[in-house]
Amino acid sequence: MKYKLKVVSVPMAMKKNIGVGDMIVRGVLGLFLVWVAAANYPSGLVVSAISFVLGLYLIITSMLRKCFFYSLFGISTTHEGTVA
Repeated sequence: MKYKLKVVSVPMAMKKNIGVGDMIVRGVLGLFLVWVAAANYPSGLVVSAISFVLGLYLIITSMLRKCFFYSLFGISTTHEGTVA
């Protein structure tokens, strides 16, 4: 039995889908979570790791203004529209 592999092309450049308000909230919340990770590091390694990764994700998406999960569900908080 032979299987054929279907190649799906994914565009490399995502459109910006994070608006200004969303960008500010993500940046502040991301910085807070990184601070929580640094403050809890000696006592709770799991909580620190989770909050650090989540905070880092929020900071990166805030700076790039592109969210993978928003594009997955077709959401946009830019002025161009609320649903892509």
